[in-house]
This record gives sequence, structure tokens and C-alpha cells, in this order.
Amino acid sequence: MDYVDILKTVMPYFGVFGAGFALKRLFSLPPAVDKVLFRVFIHFFFPCLVFNFIIGNENLKDIASSLALPLWGMASVGAGFAAAYFTAPMIGLKDSRERRAFSFSIGVYNYGFFTLPIVAHLFGREAAGQLLLFNFGIDFIYWTVGIVILTGSYRAGIVKLASSTPFYALFFSVAVNSVFAPQGFSGYAGSVLDIISFLTMPLGLFVSGLALGEGLRGASLNGTLKIGFSAVLLRMFIMGFVFLLAARYMTDSRGLKIILAAQSAMPAGMMNLAVVRYFMGESRVTSAVIVFTTATALVTIPVWLKFAFGFAGV
Repeated sequence: MDYVDILKTVMPYFGVFGAGFALKRLFSLPPAVDKVLFRVFIHFFFPCLVFNFIIGNENLKDIASSLALPLWGMASVGAGFAAAYFTAPMIGLKDSRERRAFSFSIGVYNYGFFTLPIVAHLFGREAAGQLLLFNFGIDFIYWTVGIVILTGSYRAGIVKLASSTPFYALFFSVAVNSVFAPQGFSGYAGSVLDIISFLTMPLGLFVSGLALGEGLRGASLNGTLKIGFSAVLLRMFIMGFVFLLAARYMTDSRGLKIILAAQSAMPAGMMNLAVVRYFMGESRVTSAVIVFTTATALVTIPVWLKFAFGFAGV
């Protein structure tokens, strides 16, 4: 896979993300705009994409392999939680709140908004469908173990997960695909879903840019250089290599190799700032983790992906 091809694939998505961030910062769009777009994305566009990418997906008709993918997703985040939690005191984050914020912010990487369009563009809808199931495991650990890390209670996360439209869309799609083994959507319905799916990925990136712009409003990065550089080292390189080693030596599934290689390049999740602020009120550590890892990713993703796909044997 050529470096230039990867660069041409990822740069337009960076541009869409940057447009959302710039509009938020330059024109001070009110938070209500973010909320409306996010609700439309979560409750309509994303479920349509799930139906389109999973129903009729030959790689997901085996229920056993379908169940394995979310477990891999959970493990990928759980490893990050643990690594960051035990690393935090080494970089001066001995306060319990800051340590837990660092653990959460490193563990939950940008697993969807960048990875999904890249995988779909380079490897097609079947690989993208597998990625959606992998990401379901991340969503589950995000709203259970992740919320326990932030609050000490899992109740708020379970309520959030239970009211998630994508959760039900994924469950329904996998069940239909495994039990009835249907063909993919065709004709008028297929055309409509293809168009909606095409719009879903840039919309998610645009909303993500808006969210980061809103999250950084009033946030201070003073005295966070050590945190930021440590986050880059841990999230972008150490955890990245862990993902690649797993892709190369722990699975024979081409789909899982693609997913792990793509996820290995990802920075910290941009939505983390809103979640950490909501549950803890802390923003300094999380802001530093997101800003430093995202800035690094804008430079490293094309180069890293070229190396990662080759190393994983895709």
C-alpha cells in the first residue's frame, strides 16, 4: 500500500475535522448547534451506516467470530486504562482525580471518527462492518469500566449505554445477519443507505471538530508539557506497538489485523474531554492529552499506517 495513497485518503478527513474545529473557535457557535448535530448523527445517520455495513456482511455471519470482535475492542481499551493508571504517578500525577482522568483519556482512543472512514475507504464495507463490532466492545467498556474509573460508580454509564441508539442498531444488525444470513441492501433502499453512509463519516468528523473546539473553551494548558509528551509516548507509540504486536502474532484474521493496525495510529478520543468534564469537572490533564496526541497524529497517521499495515501483514 503506497504512502501517497494513504495520505490522499486521510487528508480530506483531517480537513473536515479542522473545518468543524475552526468554525467553533472562529465564530463561537453556541453549544446547541453541537448538540443538535450530534443527536442527528447518533440517532439517525450512524444507525443507518450500521445497518448498511453489517447486514449482508459475509465476514459477520459467523456468530462466534462476531462475538470475538467486541472482546478485542474491550481489551484494547482496558490495556490502555491499566497502562496509563500505573504510569501517571511517574509523571507527577499523584492526585487521585488527575490520575484517573489520565487513565481514562489515554485508554479511550479515537476509535471511530478517523478509523472508520480510513478502513472503509481502503478496505471496503466488510472490513468497516467488522470495525463497528470491534468498536461496540469499546463503547461497552467506555460506559462501564470507564465511568467507574471517573466516578467510582457504574450506574450512570449503564443508563447511558442502555439508552444508546447505536447499541440497539448493532445488536439488531448482528442478530439479523447471523440468524437469517440475508443479502445486503439493493435497489432503491441500497442506494439511499449508501448515500447516508457516505455522509455519516464526514459528519462524525465535523461534529468531533466542533466538540473539541467547545471542550477547549476556557481550558488551560499551562504546565502540561510533561503530561502532553508522556501522553504522546504512551498513547501513540507504546500502545501503538502493543496493538501491532497483537495484530501480527495473536490473530490470523485479516479483518482484525486491519482493525488493530488502523487503531494503532489513533490519538486520544476527542469526546473524552466532554465526558471527563461532566463526571469529574477536570479538564487540564484531559485537554493536554487530547491536544498533544491529536497534533502528533495529524503528522504521524499517514506514515504510521503505511508501516502498520505492512507490519501486521495485511
